[in-house]
Amino acid sequence: MSANLEEVAVFSKQLKEAREALKAERKVLHSLEMKNGQDFDTNITVCGKRFALVTMGANYYPERVKALDVIRLELIKYQQGVIQYHLGAVEGLEFKLAQAARGAAA
Repeated sequence: MSANLEEVAVFSKQLKEAREALKAERKVLHSLEMKNGQDFDTNITVCGKRFALVTMGANYYPERVKALDVIRLELIKYQQGVIQYHLGAVEGLEFKLAQAARGAAA
């Protein structure tokens, strides 16, 4: 068995895109969890009105908006599910890439 280079190239490209998507979703989660440092763009928009979930506190540290904290916590749970989806996609593509590199039949 020899590696199918076309399949390897396709799976490599898909894996790169999947990893970039996972990285972007993790950045969203870190923003919701206030782990992005001075990132104060964490907000939601309802009927065209923007509501900040994280604001700038003393010494430029992020602080949660207490009135909207229930929404922020639910969004964290939702975002963790989105990340699990992307992790599954990455793991699946890594497996397919390894199979193609080994020359196993897909």
